[in-house]
Amino acid sequence: MIDTAQTQLSYTSITSPLEGRVGIRLVDMGNIVHAADTNGLLVITQLQPISVVFNLPQQALPQVVAAQREASGPEIMAYTQGTEAGRGPPLDQGTLTVLDNQIDPTTGTLKLKATFPNQASTLWPGGFVGVRLRVDTVHDATVVPQAAVQRGPRGSFVYVIDPDSTVHRRSVTIGYEDDLGAIVTSGVEPGDHVVIDGASRLTDGAKVSVVRPAAETPSPGINRPAAPGTRPRGG
Repeated sequence: MIDTAQTQLSYTSITSPLEGRVGIRLVDMGNIVHAADTNGLLVITQLQPISVVFNLPQQALPQVVAAQREASGPEIMAYTQGTEAGRGPPLDQGTLTVLDNQIDPTTGTLKLKATFPNQASTLWPGGFVGVRLRVDTVHDATVVPQAAVQRGPRGSFVYVIDPDSTVHRRSVTIGYEDDLGAIVTSGVEPGDHVVIDGASRLTDGAKVSVVRPAAETPSPGINRPAAPGTRPRGG
C-alpha cells in the first residue's frame, strides 16, 4: 500500500528529461484540457549545448570531408548575423557533428550541423547566426584584396603597378577566395602593388596614379589649427 501511495504521489510531479529553459506556459488556470490534447503544459528548450544547422555549396564537400578526417576536426565559429565573419569576436566556437548524407539537388547545397557549448547563452533557439567553418590553414600565403582579382576569357588576372606607374595585366592562379581576400598561388609575388579600384578602365601598359585615402592625405598648412597662445600668420 505504501508503494502504491508513493506511485500515485509521483504522478503529481513532472520531471524534465533535460536541463533547459522554460518558455511561456501553454495552459493557464481555468483552461479546459483533455487527455487527447497534443499541446503540453509548456516547452523546455535545451541551451547548453545547442546546435546550429547551416548549408554549404557542394563544391566545399571535399575540403570539409578532408578536415573531418583530421584528429582535431574543422574549427567552426558562430557570429552575429549581419556582421562580416572574421571581422569581430565570435559568439561561440564549436565542433562539426553531423554531415548530411546527401546533397539537395534543387539548390546544390549540403546541410551540416554544428554543436556549441553556449556557456554564455549567446546563441538562442530559433535565431539566425553567421557561421564560419575553417577547414585548413595556409602558411606563408600571398594574399591580395578580393577586389583586385579580375575575370576574363583567359581566366583570372590582376593589374600590377610597376615602379614607373605603368600597369601590366598578369594572369594569376587563385587557391582560395572569400570576402576577406584571395590567396594567389602563382602570378603575384609579395611586395607587388595591385590595382583594387578602377580596373575596368585600364588596359595593359596604361599609366596610373595612386590615390591615397583622405585620412592619409596631409592637410594644407593654412588649414592646420594654431598652437595655443599663437596666431596663424596671414598670407
